[in-house]
Amino acid sequence: MEETRSRKAARPSQEPGRRRLLPAMRQAAMLSLLAERGMVSAADLTALLGVSLMTVHRDLNALERRGLVLKTFGGAIATSYHQAAYFHFTEQMQLRQAQKIAIAERAVTLVLPGDTIVIDGSTTGYWFAKRLTRAVANWGGSTQLTVVTNSVPLLTELASAPRITLVSTGGMLDRNGQYLYGPAALRFLAELRADKLFFSAAGVLPEEGVADVEMNPVQVKRLMLRASRERYLLVDSSKFGARGLVPLAPLSELTALITDSQVSLEVLQALATAGLEGRIIVAAEGEAAPPAWSAALSPFSGTRPG
Repeated sequence: MEETRSRKAARPSQEPGRRRLLPAMRQAAMLSLLAERGMVSAADLTALLGVSLMTVHRDLNALERRGLVLKTFGGAIATSYHQAAYFHFTEQMQLRQAQKIAIAERAVTLVLPGDTIVIDGSTTGYWFAKRLTRAVANWGGSTQLTVVTNSVPLLTELASAPRITLVSTGGMLDRNGQYLYGPAALRFLAELRADKLFFSAAGVLPEEGVADVEMNPVQVKRLMLRASRERYLLVDSSKFGARGLVPLAPLSELTALITDSQVSLEVLQALATAGLEGRIIVAAEGEAAPPAWSAALSPFSGTRPG
């Protein structure tokens, strides 16, 4: 009897020497690990913390709601002053979809009938293209739009779109990013003149500007910037504080920056101080309105000279 009772008493502690951590303690441990590694898998967290995969995902969801991590397929990366990470295009498509769609829907309102626009190879650019197809279909008459892009998924998406003249930059294929780059693309873009550019990047720091993680897309985007009269940066709020490896452009080159409503007041103030005051658009997600304070810092409501 005594032995049976002692076994029952010991049962809650399934792993000798391991304390059961409270959610706040587990989440603090996750943040510490992310600060050290930059990214971590859910499987690693399960093994290190001695909890179930369901518990790990529940904790990561809580941290993501607080804006402290960004969940990825199979794990998470830190969102506060993290090193910009490079993912396969299909992995990027799974990240922050609601925010990217909100940004895309707001950006589409800046496109006018008859425009020649350039769209880069980003996943935000892809969501923009999907919303653009719907918008152009609703235009009256036989108005045409010309779209120039180096994105293979975007070329496929717009191939059958009515009233859109589709132009590829040409070039070599980056299989991970699904974009075209190289001498042929650069030669084409060097001769191009367009009305508007819609592009994204891996990281934005108010004091350093816009940056990306690889030289190949940066070379292409620099020429896209040079070719376009108006330049719109489409970045979700997780990109602020991310330090890209390759500088792309100073904030002064942007016509406007479009982001989602999870952007903090501190970030908006820093961007305004860095030269974007009056040139920030905060896009609402779904039916949600952007924060009340954002209107004072983001009054941009139309196009302005590049």
